[in-house]
Amino acid sequence: MSVDELRFRASLEYLYGRGVGDSIPWQKLTYRESGRSHRLKQVMKEGSVYVTVRENGMLALSLECAEHLLKEKVFRKSCVMVKKGFEDEIRKGLSLFCKHVKLVGPNVAPGLDVGVVDEDWKLLGVGKALLPREYMLAFKSGVAVRVRVGKGEKELEKDLS
Repeated sequence: MSVDELRFRASLEYLYGRGVGDSIPWQKLTYRESGRSHRLKQVMKEGSVYVTVRENGMLALSLECAEHLLKEKVFRKSCVMVKKGFEDEIRKGLSLFCKHVKLVGPNVAPGLDVGVVDEDWKLLGVGKALLPREYMLAFKSGVAVRVRVGKGEKELEKDLS
């Protein structure tokens, strides 16, 4: 096990809970470091970006990584569930508003990358939580999660071309 793998695994477990990385294909991952500081910058899987490590240590998850993490029940504590009928907006990559939030996991905090799921725990998108858990549930207006990538965006791009 390399130092980069240990760093990445420690970051995952610190942010999302112990055992969250058990379903990740560790053998297929490669790691890119910063040239000067030797800080871990990206985790790659078969040539594509799997996770980006931000300067503040937070992780920007790809859809593929979030899919793997969602296989572990502990990651559900870091997810936001959308009310029925609003799934298509999230798949398109649009922001999730507080009034459309049905359930928020106890680990969700501002700045954390979270999975946005439907009522059947299927991943719709990945984004950054903007509000604390309690506010997402209490507010009836405002953005709860800024969705970075929706699961249906790739299919929509193929349809347009």
